[in-house]
Amino acid sequence: MFKKLVAACSATVLIVGASVFAAVLPAQAATLTVTTTVDGDAGSLRSALAQAQSGDVIEIPAGWDIPISQGQLQVSTTLTIRGAGGSRPTVHSSLPQNPNALIRVTSGAGLTFEGINVGGTQPQAIGIQALSGAGSLTVRDSDLTGFIRSIVPEEPSSPVLIERVTFTGGDIGLGAGAVQPGTPFVVRDSVFSGQGNFGILVAGVDGSAGSNLLVERTTFTHIGNGEIGDAAIRVGAIFATRPGDSPALDLRDSVITDSTFSPVGGAIRFGNVFAPNQQRGPSVRLSGTSIIRATPAPILYSDVNTPGLGGVPVNDRVVIENSTIQGFPDTRLFSFFQQHQGKISDTVVDIDHSTIQGTLNTPDNASLTAHLTNTVIDSGTTQMFDVVKATHTAADSVFTVNVPEFPSGNRVIAAADLGLAPLAPAANGLPVRLLNATSPLLDTAADTSPLGTDQRGKPRISGVAGDVGAVEMQRWVLTVEGGGPVTAGANATFTVRVVTPGELPATATAATENGTATAGSDYIAHSQIITLDPASTATTFPVVVGTLPSGTDLSKFRVRLTAETGDTVQEPVAEATIHNTIFSTPTPTPTPTPTPTPTGGPDTPSPTPSASVTPTGGPVDPSASPTPGSPTIIAGPGTPAAGGTNPPGGRLGDTGAPAGLIGAAAMLALILLLAGGGILLRRRGA
Repeated sequence: MFKKLVAACSATVLIVGASVFAAVLPAQAATLTVTTTVDGDAGSLRSALAQAQSGDVIEIPAGWDIPISQGQLQVSTTLTIRGAGGSRPTVHSSLPQNPNALIRVTSGAGLTFEGINVGGTQPQAIGIQALSGAGSLTVRDSDLTGFIRSIVPEEPSSPVLIERVTFTGGDIGLGAGAVQPGTPFVVRDSVFSGQGNFGILVAGVDGSAGSNLLVERTTFTHIGNGEIGDAAIRVGAIFATRPGDSPALDLRDSVITDSTFSPVGGAIRFGNVFAPNQQRGPSVRLSGTSIIRATPAPILYSDVNTPGLGGVPVNDRVVIENSTIQGFPDTRLFSFFQQHQGKISDTVVDIDHSTIQGTLNTPDNASLTAHLTNTVIDSGTTQMFDVVKATHTAADSVFTVNVPEFPSGNRVIAAADLGLAPLAPAANGLPVRLLNATSPLLDTAADTSPLGTDQRGKPRISGVAGDVGAVEMQRWVLTVEGGGPVTAGANATFTVRVVTPGELPATATAATENGTATAGSDYIAHSQIITLDPASTATTFPVVVGTLPSGTDLSKFRVRLTAETGDTVQEPVAEATIHNTIFSTPTPTPTPTPTPTPTGGPDTPSPTPSASVTPTGGPVDPSASPTPGSPTIIAGPGTPAAGGTNPPGGRLGDTGAPAGLIGAAAMLALILLLAGGGILLRRRGA
């Protein structure tokens, strides 16, 4: 009866528990696997899209090639389409010409699309399109090829993330409508290659945190065909309708290179600023970015000074920091102009720690105010500005021509003498120009910087002061160690160790100096110039030690390490202590002659051994005081005590059971308890 009652109660608990969990747990998202490449058949991608519920995942097997023959694929709920891993599957249109998008995300739906390539040999209009009002759009780990416009979010009001995507060919890689206020729009770790007009085209953006166009670690190459207006990135307008603290375009750690832009265009093109009376961040910030000009087009072409409501003037801003701009030193970097109502305000350009070729001339008497710090600008022999203004400022910067606006605090150095190495990719892939060992740009910038790293991500400041330009050459950080106790008549060994390798050829000097020991009598003075090699981590510095006079012990001398200006020594001194052998070696204690063992027959008892003195070097009596100068042996946990027995409180090695009578009693009690429990259970079952 008892067993039946328990079984009934258990069943009731299980039923009630299942009902509770069913009420609280949401429905689990399903994973729908594509099982055929035939468009429209059961198990096809089109069929899976028709069946999918919100939150579902559609998975395409690795390596599959899926031709789409029945027109556009429509996403009408929020879901994920992904490759199964391994070789990416491909989705492409088999129609000769598809005037619509291959994949369309409807209003209210959202899409995460990852690990799948899109496009084929047939020319297509749009790869992935998100209609106005659609939810978030994420595309990652994909290649899109052969589309006039590869990805088109129309007036996005939900987050857009493009990550690790390669755009190849077509007119526009990523073409978006106006990004609505409060909408993050992020492109990172991607490549735009071969677009005829724009890598990225956005109709407009807001200029506040989390509501701007952020592009980072992205490469633009072979963009444009020389037509008017071509640009790697084009933003139509800035909707400065509310206060903002971020740039409308934030371009970080990226590269624009090998592209064909016209003079009426440029690497970046911006349109008007609407309602510019709001307090906000700059329109454009270039941070850690390299722009390599293949044509004499400006790096930034913009009409960013349209007055606000009622003709309110604005000082718009462009910020450039830790960036490299290369090519055509005698041509202008910026084209700032005013299309309507005349120019009434300046574009302010703040440049810090950058290496630049080009001038700050602007066309049509446009207004520009420059604030330069820690920057080198190579304009060849062309004047820096076309309009002399007292509002320009510069500090700790270098120019290749005399700039009347900057009478002091800066230097003029010919381009050939700047000590800049040719353009080359850094470890992070960004093309930069390193400094050679004799460059006048080394250690001549400010000794503090708001920028914690250089364009390569290396620490700034390294050395007595910062380096002028985008690159901070890393200086050596060294230390000396070793020495310690040394026996008279032997060698003391010191080690010069590299803590942080430098990037420039350098030397350091290690030299002995007296303490209580005297060079010439107690040790031989030694000095060594060490050539620093980035491939090495340490080098030894030996010192010959003599025999101390009788009655002398523990005399000391030092080795001091010095480095060149700009390099750092963490620990400049290491010390050695000379131990004279007359003090350091204890006199051996004689061993008494052992008592002879008597000979006898089998019945002769063995004699009791007599106590003997432990010879030098044998086991140490723990109760005895250590001999001065000799090491003291400290027994650690588990070390046998004298006589080879475990100390009190020890444990049995393998069983884990407690030792002694108490442990045995505890084990016996446990066995009896288990046996009694078994008898009780058998009785209840009966």
